[in-house]
Amino acid sequence: MFPQFPQPKMIAELINLSTKVNETQCRLMLAGCAYQMNMHYSPAWGEVPLGVNYFGSSMDDVNKVPSNRATVLLMDNSDAEQGVLGYHTELADKLVVKVFVQPVLDAGGSVLGDPNNLSQYCVSSTLSHELLELAGDPYVNWWADGPSTTQGSQYSFELCDPVEGTQYAVSVSDPDSAGRAAHVIVSDFVLSSWFDPQSTKGPWSYCNSAPGPFQLAPNSYMVVRSGGPGTEQQIFADRATYPQWKLDTKKSKLSRTYKRGIVNV
Repeated sequence: MFPQFPQPKMIAELINLSTKVNETQCRLMLAGCAYQMNMHYSPAWGEVPLGVNYFGSSMDDVNKVPSNRATVLLMDNSDAEQGVLGYHTELADKLVVKVFVQPVLDAGGSVLGDPNNLSQYCVSSTLSHELLELAGDPYVNWWADGPSTTQGSQYSFELCDPVEGTQYAVSVSDPDSAGRAAHVIVSDFVLSSWFDPQSTKGPWSYCNSAPGPFQLAPNSYMVVRSGGPGTEQQIFADRATYPQWKLDTKKSKLSRTYKRGIVNV
């Protein structure tokens, strides 16, 4: 039986406008993200989880989302700049998150991912990443004090960026197969211990991919600053191996990376 989850602190309503993701896949992604949010993120952080619901599949549904709920749009391509993977914005005091499918598919990815190939990019992990960071810092303006480096000592409060190269599978019920289990790939996320410079015992991320506090897992990055706005810099685990297509997705002025102050990706 699917577990009963607590009352969420915020609700995000997903509207599927993508022609590349069918309704069954959309509902499976949401089920996987809801399971992760409630069974993994919430206990790990001691936080009331973000609620995620399926709201509809048409543009008419966009204006029907209640003003006190976040809107999450699944779309084929960016309506702002081509190649963008997703972004957060705020319209009329309503949080809006957009996730774009085509860049993932163009990079050889899939919708739900493959539990036997966790290095494959997938839309479900991207959605998981965006929802976790929406829960962790919905207005993209929190920073944490950490170790001093040449780039600075204030670290962006992003839950997935430092471990974004790591994914894992959750099992949920497939609505089209009489309750048979289906695998959905979701993103790793850092734990509160990652933001504790005195922490000596891991894990520092859910999948134990982070090597220590304020340290990056492979194929990941973070934003650090030395003072106020204008001093932000990106740090990569290995810039040479970081996929160019993912760098290109961070160029939109509406992306979380840009909102953190990174203008030149």
